[in-house]
Amino acid sequence: MVIAHCPSVADHVRMAPPRSSDAIPSSSVPGGPSLDLERLTFLTEICAGSGSPATIEGLVDAFVEDGHFRVVRMEWSLRARDLGTLADLAHELKGSSDTIGAVALAEAAGHVQRQARVALGRSAVEASDVEDVRRLLGVTTTEFRRAETALRAAVPARR
Repeated sequence: MVIAHCPSVADHVRMAPPRSSDAIPSSSVPGGPSLDLERLTFLTEICAGSGSPATIEGLVDAFVEDGHFRVVRMEWSLRARDLGTLADLAHELKGSSDTIGAVALAEAAGHVQRQARVALGRSAVEASDVEDVRRLLGVTTTEFRRAETALRAAVPARR
């Protein structure tokens, strides 16, 4: 989990400033803002003042590594038509994305989660359900790449 890399983040996430309305992507605006820079700044300040060795760079590294793993597992789950696991993974990705400020990715993962749950609620999963989830997962994968690029640009690694 991403926030485990900066222990005080878990204590402060509830106090995080609300996302600014211009940072929330709209479904009607493809490619909207991928990051909420206020949220990222808030996390940077928490990590810097936590007294722990955690850094925002480490938090971003953990998010990207964990995100890659989740996206790959989501793709595998879709191939296996395991929509329950896919919905759970999408929920986890949505949460970690929202925490770090990757708002467009959080929104995309939320769409995958909802569509997978809708399909699971039917007596039989239809081919059109799987195609809808596949399309939404493609958007999520694209948004993950955008979030990774934006995070790496906003928080350059200190190596």
